[in-house]
Amino acid sequence: MPKENLVTDWNELMRGFKGIGEFVPGWIVQVKKNNHVVINKEWDIICHFINNEYVEAVLQYNGETYLTVRHVKKYSVTVTTVLDYINNNSL
Repeated sequence: MPKENLVTDWNELMRGFKGIGEFVPGWIVQVKKNNHVVINKEWDIICHFINNEYVEAVLQYNGETYLTVRHVKKYSVTVTTVLDYINNNSL
């Protein structure tokens, strides 16, 4: 069972990916049953716990991993890093 602070981090990150992504013009954001955030049916953001010590965000494009970010302290930095990557690499 993950530590309570890690669950809080996970929830905040997922809320940030979904919430901010919905405000980007042209982006279609979905939360799948497996708690993945999918943007434009191509980008898949998966947050998971590593060794009950930290939360990691993995960004996949069409099933291939392109970016892995370990959340340290500020939610805004983690969320912005992932969403900026998507924005900078989208047509």
